[in-house]
Amino acid sequence: MFLLSMLYAFPAYSQCVHWYHAAGEKFNNGLDGPSNLRIFSGNVGNQQIRMSLHYDVAANSIDGFYGYNNQPGTLTIHGKMRSSGAGMDLVERDAQGKTTGYFSLLFTYPTGPGYDAAGVQKHVSDYDCSYVTGTWHSASDSHPIKVKLYSSGEQTPAEQQARESNDEAAYKVQKALLSNDRKEFASALKYPFCTSRYRVGVTWWKSPHDVIAHYKQIAILADPLSLRPAVPHAIETVGKLSYWIGDTMEFENGKMQAMCDASCFHSECYHP
Repeated sequence: MFLLSMLYAFPAYSQCVHWYHAAGEKFNNGLDGPSNLRIFSGNVGNQQIRMSLHYDVAANSIDGFYGYNNQPGTLTIHGKMRSSGAGMDLVERDAQGKTTGYFSLLFTYPTGPGYDAAGVQKHVSDYDCSYVTGTWHSASDSHPIKVKLYSSGEQTPAEQQARESNDEAAYKVQKALLSNDRKEFASALKYPFCTSRYRVGVTWWKSPHDVIAHYKQIAILADPLSLRPAVPHAIETVGKLSYWIGDTMEFENGKMQAMCDASCFHSECYHP
């Protein structure tokens, strides 16, 4: 056992070298272009967050934002990459520009169930910018809170612009469903609104009146255990469409246009 652990042992921390694809090469975790943004998901303490970061290699400058699962707005972040890409030091500011917190982060490798240490070691370039651990602390309190994040995708600047209004719609939908506010939920939808449910099929709802009248039939598609911790910020966006909670909700132009009990990609609600 000791020999095996020595054979598969590798440093606990990584160096972020392949934030973007190298010229002539394509690493699994590298972004497609220097203008693209990397999306991280994870937690600060017991709260879920999603974070969007852009890295200017030449200036060694990192800019972006992040938001919590239970808060409507986001906080801006700015900082730098540490020497040799060992980690990131980020300053958090609120909408008024006031410094509200600090992140001290290190790049690491994935561990735990589902990850083979030998496989990770063999393909370290696939992970070197993808996993982050560290701490956050408030500007008014130096007590550190644990942070753990993983890279969950990327977005182009155009997708980032399309995503902004969809993030707002996602929060509106989440709040309405958790409070059973039928009118607020109906106002967040694009009509005709599509739902897809196993053994029921696809239904097109023509108006807010239809949705309000059949709210319970529609709302059952939203599992509170998945909805409550879901983060309505930096949600997955492809082109002009944004997808949330395992692709079960589809948004466009600041409205939700489809809701499915499984991925909307695999239903007749899908809008290519």
